[in-house]
This record gives sequence, structure tokens and C-alpha cells, in this order.
Amino acid sequence: MSLSTVIPIPKGKQANLTESVSYRGIALSSIFGKILDLVVLFRYSESLMSCDLQFGFKARRSTDMCTMILKESVAYYVNNGSSVYCCFLDATKAFDRVEYCKLFRMLIKRRLSSVVLRLLCTIMYLNHSTQVEWNGFRSVAFKVLNGVKQGGILSPIMFCVYIDDMLLLLQNSDVGCYIGNYFVGALAYADDIVLLAPSANAMRRMLLYCDSYASEYNITFNASKSKCIHFCLKGYHRKIHGCTSVFFVCSQPIEVVKQWSHLGHIISYNMDDRYDIMRCRDSLLRQINNVLCFFRKLNPIIKLRLLVSIVIAYMDLCCGMFVMDMLNVCVGPGELVFVVCGVAV
Repeated sequence: MSLSTVIPIPKGKQANLTESVSYRGIALSSIFGKILDLVVLFRYSESLMSCDLQFGFKARRSTDMCTMILKESVAYYVNNGSSVYCCFLDATKAFDRVEYCKLFRMLIKRRLSSVVLRLLCTIMYLNHSTQVEWNGFRSVAFKVLNGVKQGGILSPIMFCVYIDDMLLLLQNSDVGCYIGNYFVGALAYADDIVLLAPSANAMRRMLLYCDSYASEYNITFNASKSKCIHFCLKGYHRKIHGCTSVFFVCSQPIEVVKQWSHLGHIISYNMDDRYDIMRCRDSLLRQINNVLCFFRKLNPIIKLRLLVSIVIAYMDLCCGMFVMDMLNVCVGPGELVFVVCGVAV
């Protein structure tokens, strides 16, 4: 259970295979370790629960829900005559920078069973070793000194516990966006963190809290990949491009942009969902065209059933927020016709 094998996988077809940063390590771990993770998760799920601001790796939570709350919170402020500053923070290799001692101190505060803590600490983490497999050859095993265990079922939950105190720190700071008594100034899906503030000064204070927590818990925010969007009333959209508010994270400036991708959805400064809908539509059409191309000799009835299953699966997984805007289903006598943004299938 304390030994895992990492297999490097290229990050894309265009990746430079001579650079180590072009690979993503996929860890193969013991099945007994996975069973132990499931037992701990089942028995001590309440002790490992994160706050409501964290949407990652939870039942009845999804990326669509996180993005929907982000959009609705912005719309609430803009429709009531207030501007909103939104910062998308990018944490560099956040899962690999978790410090063991601080993680287990958090678990002790959550009153996790001492037996489970000793088991996780001594076997699963402190004595954890890994080896790299490449082209059929394996390297000498070496100790892993930080980061949640790759390939572990419990690992993403442990990371959510690790950054949960930062979300609570922002919630208790009395700055950021609120809807009634509910704090919506910080939304997270694992290591994807979004900050919402009604003013530039409030956003700067929130970034200072993030910097303070990051320096204490070995988290590095990449300013070059972090972005900021300024939402305001429609009559003032022309001022967005010349926005003079400057924000810093880790002493580096954050670029102000007009639109940015959040958990697979495109967020625009004018709250126009057109670009996101077009992205969803194009992705669906690519999948439909692939079916029509690779299965062109298939029986039409079977082909239609295959297309129906693809569209229904896409409705459930990829575009739940915009499915009524991009997809019309027309049912006639003995026929089923899909119309995707005016394109009949």
C-alpha cells in the first residue's frame, strides 16, 4: 500500500516530449489502499466534510452548479446597480504542494480517529514511496515528501480539507459579496478558486487574505494564469477596457480580461452567454459529425438511436444550463428530429 508507480502521459499531441513539464503523471496504486480509502471515507465522512463554498468531490454538487452560482451572484449585484470584481485564481500544482504536518494537524482538529490518523500518517503518507515507469523500465523507488497521494480515492477530499480554512477565513473576513446573509464572495471547485467583491478595495483585502494563507500553507498562486473580470451596468461597459484597478497576488499583477473560462464555461464581462452557448453547440456538433462520419454505413434506425443517446448524455453532462437555448426537439408522427441551433440532425 505504500508503493505506487507513476506513468508519464503527454499532455497533448502538440506537447514537446523533450520537456518534463509536457507530461502528466498517472499513478497506479495498490487496490488495498483504495479499499482503505473507501472505508475511511464511508466511516468518517462527517469529519472530512468541507464548507458549502467548496463544490468539488461532493454528492449533488457539480461544476455547472458552481458556475451557475457565480453567474447568479454577479447578476444579483449588477441588476441592483452595483459593480462586481471577479478574480479567477490559479494555484500552481496545488495537490503536490500539500504539507503533511499541516494536513494532519487539520485532521486532528477535526477529531478524526487517532487509529485512522496513525494508519494514514505512517503507512499511506510518511512511508509512501513511488517509482517511475517508462517504456517498460522502472526507476528506483524514492520517498514522496509532500503532496496528497496520487491515485488515492481519499486524496481529493484531503486537499479540500487542506484549503477549507482559507475559504472560512474569507467568509469570516466580512468582505466580499453577499446575497442576503449568505456569503458568496469565494467559490471553489477543488483548486479552482473564484473571488467576488463589490469594490476594488474589498477585492484587494480578499487577495491579501489569500496571500497570507498561501505563504503559511505552501500554496503558490500563478499571477500569469490568474485573471480578473470587472462586471458593471450595461451603460458603462465601454469603461471596462480602460479599467485602471490593479490587483496583485503573490506580489504579481493580475491581468484584467473581458472573458475567461471557468470550469468549462465562458464568463463574459457583459454577462452574455452567447459565447458559452456557441462553444457547447460546436462541441455537440463535432460529436454528431464524428458519428455520421465513422458510422455512415450503419443502419439508419441504429444510427438515430446512437445520436439520441449522445445528445441526451451531452444534455446531462456538458450543457445543463443552456440546453433549452441550443437544442430543440421536434417530435412528429413516427419521427424524431433534433434541431441544434438551426441545424437539423
